[in-house]
Amino acid sequence: MIKYLIALFVISGFGFFEQAGATDYQTLLDQALARCEAIDADSYQTGLSLNPDGYRSYFEKSACIQRAAIAFRAVPLCKQVKRRRALFSSSWGYSKANCLDLASEAEQKDRLELQALRQRYAAGPVKLIELRLEPNGNGRDFDFIPRFSDGFEHGYELEIWLIDENHQRHLIHTYGSYLRGSADNIRLYIPRTELLDRFPALRFSRPYVLETRLILSVGIGGPGGWLRDDILAEVFPESSRTQTLISTVEF
Repeated sequence: MIKYLIALFVISGFGFFEQAGATDYQTLLDQALARCEAIDADSYQTGLSLNPDGYRSYFEKSACIQRAAIAFRAVPLCKQVKRRRALFSSSWGYSKANCLDLASEAEQKDRLELQALRQRYAAGPVKLIELRLEPNGNGRDFDFIPRFSDGFEHGYELEIWLIDENHQRHLIHTYGSYLRGSADNIRLYIPRTELLDRFPALRFSRPYVLETRLILSVGIGGPGGWLRDDILAEVFPESSRTQTLISTVEF
């Protein structure tokens, strides 16, 4: 625990987190490593008496790489971390050995948190019971009205897919929200123009099959660390947190 807290202290100044947005993991990792590669390998800091023990002398490039290894759970990067030996400044914090410990601990933390989330979801998720389509009050557009049962309160994503006569799927709307269940009163406004943009072959006044998917959201991470796709796929894959409802509507 002490090592992990120190890691968070060190990561807090890592600027590339600020513009993360919805960018994917690999792009963020590439950006982080590009910043590290731009640092002179011989550049260092020392005599930092106010830093925690172990972090008072270090090579700046190695420090950058270690932060990336921890934040992105990228254990192989630790091979590039070099400890700077200093006579009067403890320097074990930025080293291959400590990097391996911290990055491995962070990876295990993600696995445990995902396992706990999967158990809570399996115990009883919010369920999608129905999806109705109604004309919007403006006479041109439409409202999708989902109805849910009570369950595990959390962030969910709703995807509405139209299936055409050739059995091809077309994503016509997405919606993300924190859901509680039956108390959620949601009307999703769908402009006619949006429908036609998503599916230009749409013909009105005829039935279509919809496939609606409700997916538990897990996100990709943040300043405390970024979730690796392979860990997510192994511990809590999308198929294990997705519900599907098939319905027929007429636009």
